[in-house]
Amino acid sequence: MAINGDDAIDLFKDDAVVETFGTINTDVTGKAWDYLEGWAYRLSRTGFNRTFVIAGWSFSGINQLEGVQLIIVQLLLFLLVLNLLLQHL
Repeated sequence: MAINGDDAIDLFKDDAVVETFGTINTDVTGKAWDYLEGWAYRLSRTGFNRTFVIAGWSFSGINQLEGVQLIIVQLLLFLLVLNLLLQHL
């Protein structure tokens, strides 16, 4: 999986979307949720949304992970997805 900071992501449970991050086919350059070479984190107790609600997320801003080893970026992505799954249980 390659996510570069401007991708929309859907989280599914039993073939149904339970969470949406981002907006499909949207250039996020300069928008509040642009996290190119950075990270996004789901805020606790904000609930799930099938449409993107920016208030439920925290963002690093761009280039916060520039030059970081790919394994670390993948670990952060894994932790983001794990956080989403645990909130939905």
